Amino acid sequence: MSHLLQAAAVAEATPGPRAGVSFFSALIFIPALLFIIAGMVVLQIYLSKRDNKWLGLILPFIGIGVSLTAILGTVFFTSPGSTVISYDEYGNVIHEETIKELFHIDPATIIMTIVNFLLFNIPSIILLLIYFACRESVKRRTALESENHHKEIDKMNIQDLE
Repeated sequence: MSHLLQAAAVAEATPGPRAGVSFFSALIFIPALLFIIAGMVVLQIYLSKRDNKWLGLILPFIGIGVSLTAILGTVFFTSPGSTVISYDEYGNVIHEETIKELFHIDPATIIMTIVNFLLFNIPSIILLLIYFACRESVKRRTALESENHHKEIDKMNIQDLE
């Protein structure tokens, strides 16, 4: 029994790969992630302020596409199945077979699909809010420019009449 205790002590003292994220990798990962998110927001603002209104919808549509991919993965890869295991007279496994039911929908899968859809579409919703806010400012700007243009035309017409 003492050999087992010695082996356990050696296993605890032996340095090995640590589970989790180290401080230094998080120190690099978090700023990089924030930089990517800020870049996406700036790109969304830039695309949304263009005259072509469809450019601002590119990133939200990509987000919705990623969301639908995740949902299809949830539906197709979480379908329940049953496992049939055959044993011999000594209790050893002779044969193991998993039978998957195709498109078996249970309440847990439906709830998980809805939650995944909502979670994966949070960035799409934020990008759409940015889009609509920018498009509103573009509409106000073009309306103001149009109004100023009409005033200038009215002034020119008055000057022509004189």
